[in-house]
Amino acid sequence: MLELDHLTKHYDAVGGDTVRAVDGVSLAVKPGEMVALYGPSGSGKTTLLLMIATLLEPTSGTVSIAGRDVSYMSEREASQFRLSQLGFIRQNFDLLPGVTAIDNAVLKLLKQMRWRDAHRQITPLLDALGLGERLSHRAETLSMGEKQRVMIARALSTEPSLLLADEPTGSLDTQRSREVLELLRELCREREVAVVLVSHDPLAAGYADRVYALRDGKLSDYQPEAVASLPARRGDALSRGDEDAPIRIVAYDKSWPHRFATEQALLETVIREWVTGGIHHVGSTAVPGLAAKPVIDILVGVEDLAASRASFEKLARIGYVHAPYRETEMHWFCKPSPRRRTHHLHLVPTDSPRFREELAFRDLLRARPDVAADYVALKRELASRHEHDRDAYTDGKQVFVAQALRDARAVR
Repeated sequence: MLELDHLTKHYDAVGGDTVRAVDGVSLAVKPGEMVALYGPSGSGKTTLLLMIATLLEPTSGTVSIAGRDVSYMSEREASQFRLSQLGFIRQNFDLLPGVTAIDNAVLKLLKQMRWRDAHRQITPLLDALGLGERLSHRAETLSMGEKQRVMIARALSTEPSLLLADEPTGSLDTQRSREVLELLRELCREREVAVVLVSHDPLAAGYADRVYALRDGKLSDYQPEAVASLPARRGDALSRGDEDAPIRIVAYDKSWPHRFATEQALLETVIREWVTGGIHHVGSTAVPGLAAKPVIDILVGVEDLAASRASFEKLARIGYVHAPYRETEMHWFCKPSPRRRTHHLHLVPTDSPRFREELAFRDLLRARPDVAADYVALKRELASRHEHDRDAYTDGKQVFVAQALRDARAVR
C-alpha cells in the first residue's frame, strides 16, 4: 500500500547549515497493517507525514501509494487524492467555529453525498468515539479531547485506504486513548487500511503491529530503553539531574512519560493484585528544596488503604521507600536514586474524592496550557515560601486545584 524510498526533506538554515528534517527514510506498510513511528518532538515525524499526505514536496526520494508515485503531484491531483484515498488526523484542530460537532465531522463526506445521508453515515462512528451526547454542540463549546475526536471521525468518515495519524490521542485521557487506538487498530485489520501513526506516547505505540524510532530525521529499530534514556529537548540539564540546572517546575511534560511507561510495566507486574483503578502518570515536577529533581508522580488506584498495605513489601523489593504522610488519604512512597528521587508513588482508594480529583486535574492541565502556566507559577512561589514545610506547600496546591476544577466545571 505505502512505500517510501530514501525520502528526504532538507532546509537551508542561517549560516549555510542544512537542517535534515527527514534524512533518507525508507519504509513499506502493507494493507491492514498499523505502523507506529515513535520519537520526541522535533524528530521529523510530522514532516514525514506531511510528505506522505502530499502536503509537502520532498527534497528527494519518492512516496508511492498503491503503486502510484504521489511525491510530485499537482495541487489539484493531490487534493483529489487526499479526498478519496487518505485520512489525516493532525495535531491541530481544524474545526469551524459556530458549527456543530456532527457538521464539522461530515465536511469530507459532503463532497460525496447529501447532508442527510452524511449525518446518517457518520453518527455510529461519533457514538463509538464517545460523542453521542455532543453531536449538536458547537465547536467552541467542546473540550480539547472532544475536538480531537471530531477530527478523528472526519478522517475516518470516507473509509480511506491509507490513514495518517499525528498524535491522535494527544488531548485524550487514558480511557479515551485506549478506545480510539482500539478503533484504529480494528479499522486497520477489518478493512485492510494501512495506518501510519506517529507519537511520543508509549501507549499509542503499543497498539501497532510494528514500531520504529525516528530521531533527527532518521528511522531505526525501536528500542524502548534507548528512547527512554534520551534527554528532553527542553531543559536537558534538568532532565539529567544536574545540580546547577535552572529551576524548572513542570506540571506535565510529554518527554517524561517514556520513563513512566517502563515503571508502569514494572508496577503492573509486581503489585497487580492490589491495583483496582489503574496506574496513571499525573505529573512531572522539579522543586528544589522539596523534592530532588526531576520527579515523576504516579497515581495507583487501590480498593482500600488497609488492604493495600500488603503491597509494601513487594514495593520495597523494587526500590520504593514508604514515607508516612497524610495516611488517612493515601500511602506515599518515593524511589530514590543516587542523584535524585526518580518516582513518587501514591496509593489512593479509587472511590475517594482525591483519586477522582487527581485524574481530573491531570486532564485539565493537558487541555489548558493557561491553567498549567498558572500552576507552574504557583508552585514556584510555594516552593520559595515554604521550602521546608511540605504540608503548607501541599495545602497551597490543593486550594489551587480545587478552584481550577470548579472553574472548569462552571464553563461546561
